[in-house]
Amino acid sequence: MARSIYLVEMFLKEHGVSPLADFMCAEPILQDTKTIRDKCNPLWVWIGFKLLKNRPRAAQKFRRALHNRFGLTETEWGAMQAYFTCYEAVGVAIQRREWLHYECHRLNKLQTTDGYNAADTSPASLAYRETFDELQRSHEEMAKRLDLLRKAARGFCYTPIGHAVYACHLKRNWHMHPWLTEQCQGAGGCCARRCGCCAKREVRGMGYWVGHCTPACRCCVKHNRLLRPIDLLEDGFEVRFRVRRARNDSYCRNALEAMVWQS
Repeated sequence: MARSIYLVEMFLKEHGVSPLADFMCAEPILQDTKTIRDKCNPLWVWIGFKLLKNRPRAAQKFRRALHNRFGLTETEWGAMQAYFTCYEAVGVAIQRREWLHYECHRLNKLQTTDGYNAADTSPASLAYRETFDELQRSHEEMAKRLDLLRKAARGFCYTPIGHAVYACHLKRNWHMHPWLTEQCQGAGGCCARRCGCCAKREVRGMGYWVGHCTPACRCCVKHNRLLRPIDLLEDGFEVRFRVRRARNDSYCRNALEAMVWQS
């Protein structure tokens, strides 16, 4: 075991690990390179998740070195971008559903009957039924977006950078990385207040959502005295974070460090 760890350390020392190198390998790789990378995938998994299990920082450095050496195909680059785009959309859908659930609960207390009653024509009951129907549609929409997120994850999850995303998102409270917290504070989200909403989210794993405030955050809607949150995002919307952005883009580089490579 010690000999194996020593060899991994020599590999890292020889190849080096630099954040800027992530952007130097942005061009798609050749099929022969992909074949070699994929055939060695069981070895990469064993080293990253078994041999270096108790050394997460070294494991992430190892995955980054492999990514810088092998890179991704055009299809895998597209899948990775789709993953983070879907990730943002899932966050909006989840927080919007939370607001609708709370609003249904509030309106149900105001109406004269309990629950869904088509015979009750009071304003509170009409508002409740409309919100309830919207809540039911939001369940379907969230399931659809989660399916798209997991489909995108399958497109690059067997690559070194896919392993890095998986390991990062398994970490408890990974979304409370200082840079991500600063982004939430700067946008006026819950991290700028003392409610602690963001820190209470503890879902972990690739293909699931945990993150900071979106325009649909119930707490932010209440704080800003808005009537309702943002509607569902349209398919194909763009996010600021681009996985293949030029290396001099500090925003994308910081986003990669926080959402992929942190240990």
